[in-house]
Parts: sequence; structure tokens; C-alpha cells
Amino acid sequence: MSTSVRNNVIRSLKNKNYRDSYVKASIRNGVALQIRAMREDRKWTQSELGARAGMKQERISTLEDLDYGAVNLNTLQRLASAFDVAVMVRFVPFSRLVDSLVDLKEADLAVPGFDDDALLEDRATTLDSQRMVVSGAVEHA
Repeated sequence: MSTSVRNNVIRSLKNKNYRDSYVKASIRNGVALQIRAMREDRKWTQSELGARAGMKQERISTLEDLDYGAVNLNTLQRLASAFDVAVMVRFVPFSRLVDSLVDLKEADLAVPGFDDDALLEDRATTLDSQRMVVSGAVEHA
């Protein structure tokens, strides 16, 4: 999103009705796009995702529809389990929402599952190294 588009969004957010619509659209579209992106990244059909999540193919198709938007937390948890990813639901200021959408890249939608989360492994290795340094310093003290 260009700076001028971002500035236009920020100006538009001064209107309460626009803010409410912006939040609703970002949730509805974001969830649908991310379900599809993760499914396609894993090369799963809608039927395969449905089987993993305990849902019918038709339900997956509905969840991937940008116009649907009636996803509940239980459904998100089931999908997260099927994809082996985490779900975060939190309230944030509008500035964070706008920033997250401005910086969004298509690759960000298809998040890796637990086994493919390289950053998680990197952090575990770093923590192990830090523990070894700390325990070595304690032993020499």
C-alpha cells in the first residue's frame, strides 16, 4: 500500500462507521485469504483440509469466501490444529491494524506449521546457547 493510500485510510478512519467497516473487512478478508493461502501452500484440496479439520469440503469453500465472514473461535481453533499453527485474537489500536495491512505481503499469509517454523527452532537454539553461557559463568564463579 502506498503512502498516499495509507494516508487516505488514516483520514477515512476518522469516521466511526468507516472504522467499524474497516475492522470487519480486515477480519473477514484476512481469514478467508489466509485459509486459502495456507491450504494452497500445503498443496491440499478443500476436501483434504476439511478432513483434517473435521469439516466438509463445502464448509471450507464457505470459509474461503471473502463475502462470508461468520467464522467463530471454535472454527479458527479447528483450522489452526489442522494447519498446526497458532491463532492470535487480540484487540489492537487502529495504527497497528493499518501498519499490519500496509506491510502485508502475500507470503505472510501462508504461515508455516510447527514442524516448518524455522524461527521457532532458531529461538530454541539461541536460548540453549544462552543457558550454556550462563551456566558456564555460574560454574566459574
